Amino acid sequence: MIYLWEEPFFSEEDPGRAFEDAYKKWYPFLSRQRREKVQALRMEKDRRQSVAVFLLLRYALWEEYGIGTVPSFVYAGGKPELMGEEFSAIHMNLSHCDSGCA
Repeated sequence: MIYLWEEPFFSEEDPGRAFEDAYKKWYPFLSRQRREKVQALRMEKDRRQSVAVFLLLRYALWEEYGIGTVPSFVYAGGKPELMGEEFSAIHMNLSHCDSGCA
């Protein structure tokens, strides 16, 4: 299944302020691993994309498999793979661009 997020995740009027407000709202839904990754990114655009694609993954895991567990990743060959027994049969790919994520 493919999930796309094309609508603006943050307000275009004041993107910096909008990101901070939205990040506070969505913070509880991010894993510690994802929060650390987001905080390490220098470009706001990259931080926005990282938050949005992670939330889209959580939504897809719930919709497709009924999994509400916060996912963590192991990086094999530079590509993220879901860690944990309940994710063992799930293969996924995360992608993003300036106007959306999948």
